[in-house]
Amino acid sequence: MSDALQGAAVAATALRASLLRSGRWAAGLAAIGGFVADVLQPLAPFAAWLAVIAAVIAVLIGAALLFKAVSADRGAPALVFAIATLAVTGGLWATQRATAAENGVFADLIPAIAGIQQSLGIIQQKIEKIEAKVDEIGAKTDEIADSVQAIADAFANLGKQGGLIAEPSRPEEFYHNARIHELGGDMVNARADYLAFARFGVDAIDPYLRLATLLRVQDGRAGAREVIGELFRQKPSTALELIHLLQFDDAARQEKLNAFLATHPDYGPAWRLLADEYSEDRLGQRSLADKRAEGEALDRFLTFEVDGKLIPFFVDHSLLSDWLDDAKRRKVALGDLGGGTFQPTLQIMPTNQGYTATISLPEPATAIFWRIGEEAFRDTGLMDSVDQRTGKKMPRPSFELPRDTKPGTIEIKYADLRDREVGPFAFPFEPGSAVADAQRMILEQTWTSWIVFDASGFRGNVYFSQIAAMRCAVKEARYGFNDGPLDQVIALPACDLNDPYALPADFLPFFKVGEDVKSIRVQITWPDGTQSEVKIFNRA
Repeated sequence: MSDALQGAAVAATALRASLLRSGRWAAGLAAIGGFVADVLQPLAPFAAWLAVIAAVIAVLIGAALLFKAVSADRGAPALVFAIATLAVTGGLWATQRATAAENGVFADLIPAIAGIQQSLGIIQQKIEKIEAKVDEIGAKTDEIADSVQAIADAFANLGKQGGLIAEPSRPEEFYHNARIHELGGDMVNARADYLAFARFGVDAIDPYLRLATLLRVQDGRAGAREVIGELFRQKPSTALELIHLLQFDDAARQEKLNAFLATHPDYGPAWRLLADEYSEDRLGQRSLADKRAEGEALDRFLTFEVDGKLIPFFVDHSLLSDWLDDAKRRKVALGDLGGGTFQPTLQIMPTNQGYTATISLPEPATAIFWRIGEEAFRDTGLMDSVDQRTGKKMPRPSFELPRDTKPGTIEIKYADLRDREVGPFAFPFEPGSAVADAQRMILEQTWTSWIVFDASGFRGNVYFSQIAAMRCAVKEARYGFNDGPLDQVIALPACDLNDPYALPADFLPFFKVGEDVKSIRVQITWPDGTQSEVKIFNRA
């Protein structure tokens, strides 16, 4: 016992002396070893292995020094190095476990280290290792992936438990880990786990959508298209076919998506993705055709909600729930895009020379065309001002018709903000009706001028000049005094379509009343037989 105590005293003295002589280089080498082990962490838990080895060596050297099996001069430096290595690698191992840093502590803290791992192929080796593990399960893959619903149920349970799966072997476990890595900002490990999930060939859309988003961020759209295409070649599925075509650029993507739906009209999620092609987020300023296309695609998508027909396409049902809520919100925002509200209108206003036709469109346009009868369409031309909605000059919203224009059909069409032709829309043109409609509109808007008492100092004169000038819109105008019946008729000259506003030279647009008349009540019968409200005009 005394020899052992003496040996321990000698070892302690030698250890202190060795710390002074070799502590710095031992700590430096241990730090370098720990750093390398941390960088290689994606391949294997080297820090843990080194910590265990260092602990065993430290125990063995300590025992040898204690029982004088090795001299203090030789054993003490090795013991210092073993203890330093244990402290560094053990600390790294504990930190890795506490922070779930599967790529190492330094890679998580310093992006440049993650770049080094990528450039050295360490992450790729990890991905290949995971894929090899999935291949080992190959014989069981069909059995594992035969039910998306079973995988979805297992995925939901893993979500309730939380935390990473240490040794994933099933598709829902890889998907679960991928989501945790992605939400935590660890895109390298998320990518690896998504790729491992894809090797199972599960025909569900949401994992591949999320993988494609990640790939576009890391590799660009072309890179994502290449990776998803390769996955589709290895494990063909309808979901991967759909996700692959989404990686093409605008026009090609829309064309391929429509072709996909022509072949797979019952693939519900594709209708939601088609709606996205016409969304405000994708297009910004939209035409009515875009809005209608979005609404129709959303309607098709929502029809699959009945009887749970969308559930088999998703592993993560929370994403499906988000899609359904978003689709319903967008449908409400779009409103009803049918009916006359979203049709052009044409207003014909007679002038001294003919008729001015004014067009009102339900959306921005880049050009407007018109014709009457079978003649060729004419462009209304452009104004000098720029429409901020289209970035182009505004089309002129009117055109002129000569006085001798015969009855016929006016057709209007226009180019929307994407230069797609809309129409034509037909409007009947009958000169008499055009004049009557225009004058009726004026009378209805200016009814307070129908009757004027005692104008210009002519006491007792009641003027009806406004009614007389707009007589083409008046079938009959009846009036009554004070509270009496409407038993009087205003005598009006015939309508002259060649000069509809002018009054005959010998016509006097007034009649006389006595001082007992305090008010006049007037009602107009329009050419179509409808009547105005009874209007009351009080004498001042």
